[in-house]
Amino acid sequence: MITLGNDGLPVGRRKNNYMNIDGVLHKRCTHCGQYFRLNYFYPLKYRRNGEVRETLQSWCKFCMVSECCKKAKEKRIDNAQVR
Repeated sequence: MITLGNDGLPVGRRKNNYMNIDGVLHKRCTHCGQYFRLNYFYPLKYRRNGEVRETLQSWCKFCMVSECCKKAKEKRIDNAQVR
């Protein structure tokens, strides 16, 4: 999925979003700004020029879940007001 270069960071990606901490690759969440291991990010597949590519979401799982919960709560409130 992610190809590493000689410096231990991903090749062809924004290197300032990745950090090698004690030999373990971490990525920075663009929402909260904290560094987490790669398994704390959901996988993302997209198609470019007919080629399927894989990467990771830019937000960590914690931020994604909290944002989804917040939107779901807002939606319930809006639906309750309509009735």
